[in-house]
Order: sequence, then C-alpha cells, then structure tokens
Amino acid sequence: MNRLVTTFALIAVLLAAACMGRRLVRHLSLGQIHKLTALQREDRYPEGLVRAAREIDDLRVVKVTGTSLLLCSTGLSR
Repeated sequence: MNRLVTTFALIAVLLAAACMGRRLVRHLSLGQIHKLTALQREDRYPEGLVRAAREIDDLRVVKVTGTSLLLCSTGLSR
C-alpha cells in the first residue's frame, strides 16, 4: 500500500512539473526562463524563495511562475 501511495504522489508531481513547463515556455522568453536558475541556488523555504525572486528582478517571471505553480499543483490547469 505504501508503494502505491508513493507512486501516485510521484505521478502527481510529474504531471504538475509538465504542466508548469508548458506554461513557462508559453508565457516567458528564453532569457526569462534562464533567470529561474536563481531558484536552484536557494533553499525551498519562504525566505529562500523571496531572495530568489529578488535576484530574478523580473515581475513577469515571478508572476508566471507563481500562478503556474498554483494552477498546476491544484489541477486547475493541465
């Protein structure tokens, strides 16, 4: 049963990641997508994400990434 739950969770994460990728490519330029590498250097806690957003310094990147995360993780966008 534990493996089944883990498998379903992994599938959900992969579907959300694919959804986010499609949205980012559709709404951002290649240069803006490259700016997202700042997120890789920070921890995943709110303070780290705020630092990364400041480093990105592009409101459109932050807005598209945030809305994509929300829509894709809740299943409101596919």
